[in-house]
Formats: sequence, structure tokens, C-alpha cells
Amino acid sequence: MEQKDKGRMTTHSIDAGELELIAIESTTVAKDKYLVLLVDDLPKVVDVTGTLLSRKGYSVLGFTNSAIAQIYVTALSGDQKAKDKLASAFNSKTIIGKPFTAINQFQSGDTNAYLFAREQQNWEQLMSYQIAVVVSDAMMPQPNGFELLGHVGETFPNTYRILLSGETEYVKSTQLKESLKGVAFDEYIEKAAQGIAYANPLQEKILFGLKRYEHRLNPQ
Repeated sequence: MEQKDKGRMTTHSIDAGELELIAIESTTVAKDKYLVLLVDDLPKVVDVTGTLLSRKGYSVLGFTNSAIAQIYVTALSGDQKAKDKLASAFNSKTIIGKPFTAINQFQSGDTNAYLFAREQQNWEQLMSYQIAVVVSDAMMPQPNGFELLGHVGETFPNTYRILLSGETEYVKSTQLKESLKGVAFDEYIEKAAQGIAYANPLQEKILFGLKRYEHRLNPQ
């Protein structure tokens, strides 16, 4: 791009990162084409956030147990042991979702899974999903959000990773800075102190993540 500056011609070169960003923003993708994985140890957060996202047209699978969520990610990579662990973690093999409405919850011990989907699905169908975006709370029992997103990044590098946290002081702490040295994520969103004010920026970042995933799989 050329610009005139006091009679002189100046040139601004667009780097590869800027070119990719332009390409991503122009990418079109159906919101329900890929899966959004939502992980938070508070069931109410998964319930409310998943419901809101599903009403906007996203396909969402939510977990309140981060260890089971990590096993699910590993299972999608083709690991048979992880698939067997996942199958044994639930009492039912069928998950039923209704369009943009109430969730169906499955429990086995302290494991909760929520599917926000358009039609009945079973575990075999869940194994065919591609995770485009993962949204994870930061402070959870092992693995915590940093560890989970790090595992996702190693397993599926193109998946867009969003970290959520309601602990502002923790986010600003040295502990977070130390955690970030070994864990890569793409976006951080602070949870609202009250209500779900973070839902709108979250939707924007999820849509960007879907576009980036689509672009990297199918570059134009």
C-alpha cells in the first residue's frame, strides 16, 4: 500500500500475519459446522453459556469435569484408550439434544456432560466432531484451564483457544505469568462480576475462531 507524505511516496508492506487476518475476516462458515467445546467446573456457567451460544446457532458440548474434557480431546485424536475411558465414564450411550432449547445432562460420579445440539446423537457421532474452538475456565481442579488449553494446542494446533476467568487478581498475578510461559492460548476474556456480560465478546471471539479454523483447513 502506497501513501504520499509531504510530496514523498512511502510504502507500507503487509506482513503474513496481516494477510492471514484479512483472509480470516473474509471467510464464511456456518456456526454449527464445527464444535465449540465449553469447560467450566460450575454447572450453572456451562448451562447458561451453552444455552446462549446454542440459541445463536453454535453446536456446543460442555463439560464440568476438565479431566473428562481432556480425555475427550485425546479420544478425538484417535487414541483408543481414551475412547474406552470416555465410554466407561457415562451410563448412557445416547445423547439427545433439542434445537436451541434445554440441555440433556449425563452424570457418572462427579462427571457432567452437556450437549447443546439439533438432533439425537450417540458417542460414535461425537467422535466424528472437529473442535474448532475451546472455551475453558482458568481455575479448575486438575487439569486447570492452562493445562487443558495447552493439551488442546498440542493435539489440535488449529483449534482456537479461549481462556475465561472471574479471578481478576489471579489473572494479574505472577502465577498467571508463570503459567503462560508454557501454555499458549489465543484469547483471554474476563468473566463479569455479575451476570453474563462476557457473553457478547465471547460470541465474537468464537465466531473469529470458527473462521480461523475454517481458513486454515481450507485456505482460499
